[in-house]
Amino acid sequence: EPAVPIEDYKFKSDSIISTLEGLLKDFRAQRDEVDAAEVEAVNLHEKLLQEKHDTIKQETTKMETAQKNKAQAIADLGSASSRLSTVSSVLMDDKEYANGLSKMCSDKATAWDQRSQMRADELQVLTQAIGIVKSTVSDKTSASTIRFAQ
Repeated sequence: EPAVPIEDYKFKSDSIISTLEGLLKDFRAQRDEVDAAEVEAVNLHEKLLQEKHDTIKQETTKMETAQKNKAQAIADLGSASSRLSTVSSVLMDDKEYANGLSKMCSDKATAWDQRSQMRADELQVLTQAIGIVKSTVSDKTSASTIRFAQ
């Protein structure tokens, strides 16, 4: 038998192919994990964006409502201020009228008191005059004085 080998080349790459196949398997597993993580991250991101969008929409609605309320409050304040001015003016007029009326009543009360005192003095003088006339007439009238009968 010849000393020459029958095979020219003996295949020795089995370990390299199995290593490459292992790497391919690991790569695909890692890629699947990364893809799944990315899908989850995208879902979380989209969920976060939706939440932010909803929050912005709610806050915008709140802001618009607050602006409407503010505008209404400003209008109410203007109206109240106008009413206050009107009521204050009426109050001042009423106070002036009340002061004038009070002075007029006080003057009339003083005049009434003076007239009442004058009437009382007149009554006292008349009472004294009647008393004087009665005493003088009764002193000067006697049984001999003629009386007229009616």
